Amino acid sequence: MAADSTTAPSGYLEAMRESLGRMEKDLQARATAAHGSARSHRLVGWTSLAVGLASGAVAAWAWVDGSRAYSSYASSAFSSDAETYRSQAASDSMIATVTGGLAALALAGSPLSFLTAPKAAPLELRLQDVDRQIQLLSSLENPR
Repeated sequence: MAADSTTAPSGYLEAMRESLGRMEKDLQARATAAHGSARSHRLVGWTSLAVGLASGAVAAWAWVDGSRAYSSYASSAFSSDAETYRSQAASDSMIATVTGGLAALALAGSPLSFLTAPKAAPLELRLQDVDRQIQLLSSLENPR
């Protein structure tokens, strides 16, 4: 039977259905992977934010405590007290520097983690398009 303008050539619809089916499976796998990766990025982002805030709090405490110890060192009348306050001020300064640096790194990394998370929306839109094409093929195969 010859194909007219309203029917597709023999085997064409089956080949298209098979091709779209493979494309749909691939897009579903990629969208699932993107969702998992985005979830991991969000977890890293929130963890980094929490570490940054906690480190910042420790750095602020150490800076305040170190400033207090330095003031006591500067006004100390006895050398033994002065040595104790100087040692505490140096120790607190080191803690404030290290935790302040950690806070800066963690707080800078947090938004980067959120911003670099893969977006699944384009894949989902393409998947919807493939689903529409499959439905269109089904309607061509089984006209009412």
